[in-house]
Amino acid sequence: MDNDNSTLNEVLQFGKLVQLINKELKIKKVYDCEYMLINHSVEDVIHVLEDLSDSYNSIKDETLGNSIKFSDCLEKYLVLVKKYYESLFIKNGDKDKVADKYLKKVSEPTKRNGYYIHYNKSNIGMIMSDVQKTLSLMKEAVQVFYKVYNNKKLIAELSTKDIDNSDYLEFQIKESELLHLLGVTAGQLRDNPDFQKLTGNKKMNSTQILEWILKDSEGNNDLLQYSEDFIKRILNSANYNVVEKQFSPEVSSQLLNYHKIKSKSETFMKYGPLEKVSLVAKLQGNATLSKNSKSNTVMITKTDIYKKYPWAYFGSVQQPNNKYIETLQIDSNENKKELFRYSKPAIVKGIETIDGAGSVDGGRLFSPEEQFDLFVDAYTSFGDTMDFTDLISYFQQLSDSYDPDISRGKSRR
Repeated sequence: MDNDNSTLNEVLQFGKLVQLINKELKIKKVYDCEYMLINHSVEDVIHVLEDLSDSYNSIKDETLGNSIKFSDCLEKYLVLVKKYYESLFIKNGDKDKVADKYLKKVSEPTKRNGYYIHYNKSNIGMIMSDVQKTLSLMKEAVQVFYKVYNNKKLIAELSTKDIDNSDYLEFQIKESELLHLLGVTAGQLRDNPDFQKLTGNKKMNSTQILEWILKDSEGNNDLLQYSEDFIKRILNSANYNVVEKQFSPEVSSQLLNYHKIKSKSETFMKYGPLEKVSLVAKLQGNATLSKNSKSNTVMITKTDIYKKYPWAYFGSVQQPNNKYIETLQIDSNENKKELFRYSKPAIVKGIETIDGAGSVDGGRLFSPEEQFDLFVDAYTSFGDTMDFTDLISYFQQLSDSYDPDISRGKSRR
């Protein structure tokens, strides 16, 4: 019993020290250790701590109750966190297969007899352990939202042809938008009779639906049990015709598209306008990001999730009295190329973060090399449809004024 108490005390002591370090990082406008591991290695995180954390450097050689140095214990902890993330993310060998399911095999549900009809082909082949991991990944994506985006207004400074003048794009990811960004459409789920039976509520808003999903995944697991029963019915019935039977409102439907949630949750975690440099393109005429979207402005960046679909698109409605983030998509340039015809892209060269009180709360500038690397990729993919004249002029001036070696970026490719 004494050994158990000793181990518990050591764990609590270690946890308090990690919290102390993370608190210091937050004060210094640096993300916490766990968040940094999403896109960086354990070694990278330790280097950041060595360079920026006075707390870490003052206690790294201290020994805990088990006679292990704090630095060694922290490294083991970071390795475990990194492995946990990797266990939730789409595995390299499966990425393009899952992308095909998301982009080619999942149709938008239609409505018949007052009910949304869900096509379930996308979930066949996802075993229950994968469904459970998907819900855990969704939870991690929500935590990223609260760590990085909640109650913050992002002001993106856009480059123009004249390097000394800038335009600005303002946007804010709101709590009410998060459910849709992570792959769930509130209306489709709220109107589903089976979801109403599970929740006992017909009038839940987006935030309430997301809260219910996360609480259920940590408690009753009603949603997980429902998904398990549904998948068993499909796999055990030789005559089960997914599409035809779903046109009957009496037939149970799959509530969530887990492949879509998994793809969007991972993309949301790995790509964000505070992490990677983006292009911004205002669509011409009355064009929108997709037929079901109202987004007339798109932030575009590379994502390392899929080889076949290497671009991530944050759709934003940008009107004088109505600005909001609407959707997050993953796609290839081929499927989006015509959409951006005649658009004049700008590059986001810096981010200012405005807190809820309206004051500047840190920010960052993207290096000329980061900007130029994205420009080269974007020009290769969209150069025959987008108008890059202003961006080419911008980089020519940038090369002359700030970084004479920026032209090396093209030779590295």
